[in-house]
Amino acid sequence: MDQNTQTSAPNYYAESQEKGVNIQLWVYRILDFWPWITLSVVLALSIVFFLHRYALPRYMITASILIQEEKTSPSEELLAEMNMFSSKVRVENEIALLKSWSFITEVVDSLDFEIEYYRPGRIRTTELYGEDIPFKVSIVQNDGILHGQPIRLEMQQSGQFLVGPVEDFPISGLGETAYSFPAVITGPGYVLKIEKTNLAPNSVGEEFQFKVYDPGQRANYYRNALMVSVGRNATSLLTLSYESHNVKKAQDFVNAVIKYYVKKELEEKNLTAVRTIEFIDQQIRNIRDSLTDIEDKLQTFRMANNIIDLSQKGDAVLSEIQDLEKAKSEVEIKLNYFDYLLSYLHENRNPSSVLSPATVGVDSPILMALISNLNELSGQLSQVEMNATDVNPQVKSLRLQIERVMEGVIDNVENLKKSSKISLSNVQRRISDAELKINALPKTERTYVTIQRNFNLSENLFLYLQQKQAEAGIAKASNVPKTKIIDPALVVGQTYPDKGRNFLLGLLFGLAFPIAIVVIKFYANQTIQGVQEIESSTDIPVLGVLAYSHFGTEKVVKEHPKSLPAETFRKLRASMRFLEKGAPFQTAMITSFFSGDGKTFSSVNLANIMADMGKKTLLLGMDLRKQKLHSVFAVSNKVGMSNVLVGDKNWTEVVQSTGVNNLYLITGGPVPPNPNELIASEMFAKVLNEMKQQYDILIIDTPPVGLVSDAIDVAKFSDITLFITRHDYTPRHAIDYINDIHLKKLIPNIGIVLNGVDFTKFKNRQTHRYGYGYGYGYGYGMKKQKGYFEA
Repeated sequence: MDQNTQTSAPNYYAESQEKGVNIQLWVYRILDFWPWITLSVVLALSIVFFLHRYALPRYMITASILIQEEKTSPSEELLAEMNMFSSKVRVENEIALLKSWSFITEVVDSLDFEIEYYRPGRIRTTELYGEDIPFKVSIVQNDGILHGQPIRLEMQQSGQFLVGPVEDFPISGLGETAYSFPAVITGPGYVLKIEKTNLAPNSVGEEFQFKVYDPGQRANYYRNALMVSVGRNATSLLTLSYESHNVKKAQDFVNAVIKYYVKKELEEKNLTAVRTIEFIDQQIRNIRDSLTDIEDKLQTFRMANNIIDLSQKGDAVLSEIQDLEKAKSEVEIKLNYFDYLLSYLHENRNPSSVLSPATVGVDSPILMALISNLNELSGQLSQVEMNATDVNPQVKSLRLQIERVMEGVIDNVENLKKSSKISLSNVQRRISDAELKINALPKTERTYVTIQRNFNLSENLFLYLQQKQAEAGIAKASNVPKTKIIDPALVVGQTYPDKGRNFLLGLLFGLAFPIAIVVIKFYANQTIQGVQEIESSTDIPVLGVLAYSHFGTEKVVKEHPKSLPAETFRKLRASMRFLEKGAPFQTAMITSFFSGDGKTFSSVNLANIMADMGKKTLLLGMDLRKQKLHSVFAVSNKVGMSNVLVGDKNWTEVVQSTGVNNLYLITGGPVPPNPNELIASEMFAKVLNEMKQQYDILIIDTPPVGLVSDAIDVAKFSDITLFITRHDYTPRHAIDYINDIHLKKLIPNIGIVLNGVDFTKFKNRQTHRYGYGYGYGYGYGMKKQKGYFEA
């Protein structure tokens, strides 16, 4: 027959694995290792404790600022409704400014973070900052050689200090040298100045380190470490967060960021006012010189012509012309502003800090709103371009908005310019009419009126510019930042190490590691672990569970009759009735899969139990290959069943006493060269029939069925067969083997016994229902000695 078509016994164990996991059984298995689990948990928590003890803690520092929206005028609201611009604060742009490299560079430079100081320890190195530093290092020159290199400094009793490189970090031109405060340390490409602080006398004998960093790298480090987020409920509330080992240093950094942000915002708002004041100052300086010349000319003319006052007619004409000239000057200033604005907008596609129309007296709310929004958008674009390229969507959006606002400004200015030109023409016509009246005056008075007219015009313009200068100054002084500090830099809490989380992880790992070992050990262990495995793997009945013996003897029933192992044999004796077929059994064969499963131990004590019942019992040693029964009862093995089967002795001549009432013994005798042939001989059948005539019970101890076939031949003459398996010793595939034998009916009327279950272990007390309970309190388990289960 083809090998692939051969039938084989079903693998009941493999089938049982598909039925699910017995949670209760696993709990009992795990709890049996509770001392190791406890030790693992204690060890894991101890490791966490020491990690916390020597870890360098980190803290989270946060601050919050509120970016208030600018109040809008009705004209601005109108433009907003027309979608010409949005007056709301672009919070994302403010975040971009706070995170920009140039901005953070200014902040870091102001805090002198270019040098860091440390105190090395046995376990960890601590950074020093502020008042904790006993010396101060200033950089006079540094070409980059010192960047990132640690330098050691040790305070001496003499008041001097030693400076040198740290081991494994050599620095060109720097050797260990003694200096006195203040000291200048020079080398190729660097010059450092070191001064002492008030803490220097208290630091004698201590060792310190300091590092010089590249300013750009420091700025980039702090830029990446600073986190800026928008508040959940308030879109204009920004939260600045920074994580650091040094709380004071982190607070100074975050507060400096807020300080410089407010300062930069105020400078941006004042830029237009500053430019306006500079422009007016220049105009005032020019007019002041012209006014002085005209004033001198007027005084000279009056003295030369002895003119004190004008005539009534001349005074009226002068007053009229002055009013008209003043109006003309104001219109001309507006036109000049319009020309300047149009020229500036056409030449600059990204205008910034455009002069306000109010500066020159242009009273147009719409134009003022447009210019204000244009300056706002230009400022936002400048901030965004610090960290974005031209392809950035935000940059494109801002530029599009600026173009739309510029178009609105240009259209509005063109309209205002047309109306101003009409006003200028009207004023010039009226001035021409007034000048005809001057010609009617006497020559001297006419000349005087002309000089006085120029003087008054310059004086009025001078006063007008001074007024605008004062207004611009007031506007600058009244500028306040739209940013409000809600919370300065505060310590929120420790972020590392997270003690609660780490102790929880330590606890979980302390539990998981031994539990994982238990699970791995179980699945790696291919031996029988319980009755449930046997029952789920075979249809052969399980007759009982024999308790592991901690006594130093195999004759447990005789020497410890009230112990738990003895009680489990009594229960086994009762369970053997399930194998009887109509009549009580007389012959019981004991076998196992391997040597060491406990078949001899079981044979001896089961025979003892039968004898205690008053049954005349014969224990027959048919393991002719490996004799052991004689050593259990301390009798001779010179003659035995091997002698009987070869015809040298009659079986009655080799029967020996065991010291137990009603229990007799025949040992195996000398090891024969052909045990299997002797057992299969007619002599064995004849002798066995004669023994049944003389004894009530025959207990036959046979070789392991998994090693040799002797037991299969003996089974032909047995009423029942006990297949002994040993807990945590017999391989699981032994059940498949006995299933195969059972299906082939090589050994009829068979029952399985699980031997060697140690009920001192928690998992075994909870998971084995056979043999536990009754008799446990009779002294069993008081001694911890090696159990005897060998065949």
